[in-house]
Order: sequence, then C-alpha cells, then structure tokens
Amino acid sequence: MEKALILSYAYHDVDILELKVSVWNGSFGGGTKVYVGRTDLGDVVETLKGFPVNPRDEREVTLGMFGEKFAGGAARLRFYCKDGAGHGMVEIQIEDDHAGGTITQSVRMIASIEAASIDSFLPELDLIGKQFSGSAALHFEK
Repeated sequence: MEKALILSYAYHDVDILELKVSVWNGSFGGGTKVYVGRTDLGDVVETLKGFPVNPRDEREVTLGMFGEKFAGGAARLRFYCKDGAGHGMVEIQIEDDHAGGTITQSVRMIASIEAASIDSFLPELDLIGKQFSGSAALHFEK
C-alpha cells in the first residue's frame, strides 16, 4: 500500500458525493466513507491552494460529519508547518460510521508532506468533484 492519504470516488446522486477515505503510513492505517455536497471538493481545493504561504500557515478541512447523529464517517485534515523553513505536516483524524451509537473505528495520524505532494493532490481531488470518478493521493514523505 502507498504511504498516503487517498480519497476515492464511490458514488454520487443529485445532492451528495460519497468518497472512500483511507490512510496508511507503512505500519498503521484506517479508513471510512464520507458524504459531502457535490460542490464541496472544489471548496476544499480552494482552501488548500498555495499551502504553505509562510511557516505559520495553517489550514483545516473537514469531510463528512463527526458524531453518532450523522450518516457515514468523517475526516478532518489539518495542514501546518513543523518549522520555520515551512516543511509541511498533515494531521489526519478519521472516524468511521457509527453502528448502534458507538464509533466502530477511529484513526489519528500525523505525517510529513512536501509542497509538491499537495500540488499533485489538489488537481486530482478537483477532478473527482467534476468527473465523479477517480482518486486523489496525498503522498507522505519517505
């Protein structure tokens, strides 16, 4: 498996887009399905474009809804810099769908990323939202 965060198209209808979210760092991982509005991926792309602008740049996006009152799972991605040189990090929190009112699985992971990885991830993510197919991979530093 790739050491990456991967968002893959699963399904869409007139209102929503279903994505499979998976993460793996070589020894630990997890995944879920999330539901987003059909235009939400374009908003995510706009939010993350140009990261990082400076070493204090921090951005966060949430896909799906956290908590047992909502269908599907959720993923929160927080992008920030680990040092004054602007080396990127992503903190990923994933919560799976709730069965019987309990969380069936949860993952929290922090990984180093390069700006080039974000630059290739965003167009892939944009295409999922426009073409309702494919996947987008945010590769972690080796």
